[in-house]
Amino acid sequence: MINLNGVKVNNRILLAAGAGGYGEGWPHQRPFIKLGLIDLSAFGAVITRTLTPESRQGNYIDPFEFENATFVSHLCRILSEERKRVLRKVPGGWINNMGWWNVGINYWIEKIYPKLKDVAIIPNIGGFVVDDYVNLIQKLNPLKIIGIEINISCPNVEHSLANNFKELARLFSLCRESSAHPLIVKIGIDSDYLKIAEIAEGCGINAISAINSIPILGGGYSGQAIKPIALKVVADLRKITRLPIIGGGGIASLRDCQEFFEVGADAVTLGSGFLLKPWEPTRIAKKY
Repeated sequence: MINLNGVKVNNRILLAAGAGGYGEGWPHQRPFIKLGLIDLSAFGAVITRTLTPESRQGNYIDPFEFENATFVSHLCRILSEERKRVLRKVPGGWINNMGWWNVGINYWIEKIYPKLKDVAIIPNIGGFVVDDYVNLIQKLNPLKIIGIEINISCPNVEHSLANNFKELARLFSLCRESSAHPLIVKIGIDSDYLKIAEIAEGCGINAISAINSIPILGGGYSGQAIKPIALKVVADLRKITRLPIIGGGGIASLRDCQEFFEVGADAVTLGSGFLLKPWEPTRIAKKY
């Protein structure tokens, strides 16, 4: 057990938001789960896809249609031009443009959370105003979860909280007052991440997660090409904050994990490595 300032995880290797769906794996991952090639219980914690107060279609299909589709139809969607509009392979990584596409907090609590008894879960939450986050946290308070990740840095959603420091301090303070669980703030590079980390520490946030995918034309860029940027952000953060840092961005091997630890990360998240080698993140996690 690793204690990250109250965020108690099983080991230092976490699954990044959305990489394992809502905590039970995406439908196309479930055959690998049944075969034991993907073991979600092997990770320090699994961070869910971003959950919002209401379900959102975002830039993809209706999320309930996706959840209830057959395995064959999921395979067809993965290979379709429709999917390529929101997830594309590019040199060095991937561009995603989901837009906080999700089933909403109520459906997740009622239908998905009860299935996650063997997995250490950290819900990732997103909103457009402060009250959205507070309401989400209040709904999560009764649940047995590891912590909550506050997403203020998605490159595919327009909101101004990350660049309004006064409102950000109010957000963090109210979330801390409202939450029965440890809180993690997920930050990106398109805002003053050092200032945000300082505000978070002053408001009693437990840990920082860095980085989110990088905003580019057409969506958010992730994959191995962003690793040097993520490493610099973690190193910068380590100089100015005492909070635990959960580093991520372009991790595809044990050596990549070690590089993040060397620059000051206390734990790491694996994400896009699932897309081409779905068994590799589990193999890495089991080494820790």
